Amino acid sequence: MIRVLCVDDDSGILELTETFLEDGDYIGVTPVLSATSALEILEKEAFDVIVSDYRMPSMDGISFLKALRAKADQTPFIIFTGVGRDEVIPYAMNNGANAYIQKGADAMTMFGNLKSAVVQLTQRRRMERALVICREVLQPTINGFQEAASVIQRGRFLYANKGCARMFGFERPEDLMREPAIARVLPDLREEAMGMLMKLESKGAMDFIHVTTMLRADGSRFKVMIGDYRVELDDGPACLACLSEVTERGKANMMFAGIDV
Repeated sequence: MIRVLCVDDDSGILELTETFLEDGDYIGVTPVLSATSALEILEKEAFDVIVSDYRMPSMDGISFLKALRAKADQTPFIIFTGVGRDEVIPYAMNNGANAYIQKGADAMTMFGNLKSAVVQLTQRRRMERALVICREVLQPTINGFQEAASVIQRGRFLYANKGCARMFGFERPEDLMREPAIARVLPDLREEAMGMLMKLESKGAMDFIHVTTMLRADGSRFKVMIGDYRVELDDGPACLACLSEVTERGKANMMFAGIDV
């Protein structure tokens, strides 16, 4: 659920914003008629994004933004106003706003742009938080693996070590991470692999170790043993995957131990 705090002294605009933005269990909107009331709410609750009008009585949108940033509150902030770009953007961006959406276009376009900005800012912030956790907590651990290791969330790489990049034939982890995680899985196994990852993240499956065939960047195939382990990040669960290439000697040892390769 993306939690959005909408601040506007026009109750009609608030009602329309709530109607257009709310999306089942995906986006929830809390409407507030003043910045001072919003500050009180923010003392008790956290939101993924704040959407605020600019011209409001008592405290305008820029003053509201300044008050938040003075408290080190870095919640993504969208200025949503009918005031022109040249009058607002320099002040907004200089004080830490993340986006500007102008009122006045047709409703579908205006609220479509607003919704896109809300979703994109939320996803970016959640990814940044996850990467901080990976760097500070998981990265030292997975960089210690002699073989390959990565962190996967909702089917995408959050982090991969150098061993993981080398295993799949990439020069740098960043090159590997540009693809969805299942891009290295054989095409006819991708749906099953994605299902297992999602089950693991939802606690629908236990940590598990399995052997499968995967693809290198050049299209060649190789056997790999993967240990998938559920880990908790700030924005939800993810999968820590530890991989070891299965050599011919390793195959013989695993077959002797009763492991299907």
